[in-house]
Amino acid sequence: MHRNYDRALEFYLSEPRIDWNIVQKIYRATNEHERLQSLADSLRVAFEEDLDEAIQKQAGPTGIAWLHANIARQHAILGEREAATRQVETALEKYRKSVDAVNYGGLLNNVAAVYMWLGDHDRAIDLLKEKLAHENGSTAAWLRLDPFYDPLRDRPRFQALLERYE
Repeated sequence: MHRNYDRALEFYLSEPRIDWNIVQKIYRATNEHERLQSLADSLRVAFEEDLDEAIQKQAGPTGIAWLHANIARQHAILGEREAATRQVETALEKYRKSVDAVNYGGLLNNVAAVYMWLGDHDRAIDLLKEKLAHENGSTAAWLRLDPFYDPLRDRPRFQALLERYE
């Protein structure tokens, strides 16, 4: 499969609402570590400001959980394992208090990505398994195609997971 990261990056950066998660994945795939680190540091600050504002406005637990997960991803990219793990635990705790089951699969996907960035592939697979069982969000086909999950491709547990949900 041919992957044209330059074209993908051009497309995502031209969107009115940039999906920074995808941009970060492209930077990772193209080994642009300096750009990735710089972006993660900027996004961490922005997400922390958004979180402070959400707390002040007494936003619902789902939004707050997503902000914690986004902050966790930035810490993971920056190599800050303890801070990332704390944020993930807070995200999951906030979500468990939520009544919003619709977004649960997306949150699990975001948290699994944190563990992918940290290199904890077994924990990522555990979360992806729970996500696929929830039937909301990504599918096994999407996990098979997304280059972000390339490090899992040779793992028997990941292969079995994809086979189970295809």
